[in-house]
Order: sequence, then C-alpha cells, then structure tokens
Amino acid sequence: MGKTIVIKGSGSGFGALAARALARAGHTVYAGMRNTEGRNAGRRYAGLIASSR
Repeated sequence: MGKTIVIKGSGSGFGALAARALARAGHTVYAGMRNTEGRNAGRRYAGLIASSR
C-alpha cells in the first residue's frame, strides 16, 4: 500500500526527481512548486503527473 507524500519545490532538481520516483513506486504524490506562470508553466497540471505514470 502506497503512502501519501507532499513535496515542496518539485519544479526542478531533487524535488522533481523525488516526486517522479515516488509516484513510479506507487505512492500518491502531491508536488508543489512556485511560479507556475513562468518556467514551470508546462508542468502546471499534467507535466509531473503525466511523466509519473
């Protein structure tokens, strides 16, 4: 049974890697990031979710 995990700072770097790895491992991951209008705009809704499935 997977755990529910909240990750702050998942727009890039270790946060993004951790969010993807934990989601692939079967956990429910809520990934937060700031500035979703700038460089993270492409990841706003589907980016991390789509790449984790």
